[in-house]
Amino acid sequence: MKKTSILVSALGALVLAHDAFAQTPTVDDVIARHVQAIGGREKVASLRTLTKKGTYVYNGLEFAMVAHHARDAKSREEIAGLSHWATKPRPGITVVRAVDGQKAWISGHERAMEPTLLNDEETSDAVLVADFDGPLLDAAGAGDKFELVGRVTDEGQDLFQIRVTRASGAIEDVYISSADYLTKRRDLTPKKAEGRRGGFQKPLVIHYDDYRVVGGVRLPFSIQIDELLFSREYRFDSMEANPPLADTLFSPPADVKPPAPPRP
Repeated sequence: MKKTSILVSALGALVLAHDAFAQTPTVDDVIARHVQAIGGREKVASLRTLTKKGTYVYNGLEFAMVAHHARDAKSREEIAGLSHWATKPRPGITVVRAVDGQKAWISGHERAMEPTLLNDEETSDAVLVADFDGPLLDAAGAGDKFELVGRVTDEGQDLFQIRVTRASGAIEDVYISSADYLTKRRDLTPKKAEGRRGGFQKPLVIHYDDYRVVGGVRLPFSIQIDELLFSREYRFDSMEANPPLADTLFSPPADVKPPAPPRP
């Protein structure tokens, strides 16, 4: 009887521990399960570059696109025929938007047909979005702080809300599903939100869906970004893990123009 009682007590303790996690996990618990859900640190670390092909949707119009990504916040998008506000296609024109980890630039755009650097505000946003892994993979990283704010419901999903305060001062809320521990949403607020865009700064809200395995890592094939006026959506058909990508693909050309002056 005594052994039976000990066994029952041990099983009861396991059940209680599981229930306790379900109710009050720590931020480290959620991050650990998230890393495991996307493939584990070893698989993630082995993914050095990525090329994506698919469709860019903006203001109701669809445009063929290809995107290249590399570590250290490097990215490059090439969108065929995109026009400002996507009012109509522009045959024969490709808009390039790129960031090399520190500088962001565009070309082929009505406001900047020739390669042109983005201003500090736009560059800050671009670097945050281009971060290859997102903030949770380096939870012990340089000066970033992590807080489990709580649990919220968004579009019927039960999500853990983790607040990341970057060493730069930028604040980001990452929402992790309690069902599969994948990222469903990120809200990014740059360091200096005050006084931007006419005194109003809406966080950059990114939604993630349709996860598939690429190179051993679970990645979203559907991404929607909610901005101040419109939303834009990426629908990827294919992704290639670790293609050879030269750094010059992301770097601004030597004759890149300085940022345009602020619009009134």
